[in-house]
Amino acid sequence: MKCPTCGSDIAAGSTVCGACGSPVSTSSANPFSDESPQAPPLPPAPGHSMEDDLGVRMLIPIGRSVHAIIAGYLGLLSLGCCALGPFAILFGILAVVDIKKHPKKGGIVRAVLGIVLGTLGTLGLVAFLVAWLSGEM
Repeated sequence: MKCPTCGSDIAAGSTVCGACGSPVSTSSANPFSDESPQAPPLPPAPGHSMEDDLGVRMLIPIGRSVHAIIAGYLGLLSLGCCALGPFAILFGILAVVDIKKHPKKGGIVRAVLGIVLGTLGTLGLVAFLVAWLSGEM
């Protein structure tokens, strides 16, 4: 660390410059240098894991059925591309079965969302096919 007044080198942890005697505040140190003190990372609380944190679970699909994640995305996409509707329903049903077999897995909301949105997409697909086959398009 350098003295802000005279520019001399100051030993780490000193509060006064040895060359000019001016006081040195620790806040003038570069916070990005290797000499700045850093707090050690906090250990996780006993019995607490990332899977227990609701905020983390909302952002990262930890402990969820992969089928439920796929069903959710396919359900959303099926609103724009109706051909994906049946696949959203299929993956939603697979997800529900997977979650029933493995109770620790989550994702039932995504699975149901995939089934519901997939049904809407499939109804749109059926309406399109009926109109196309009847010559209205």
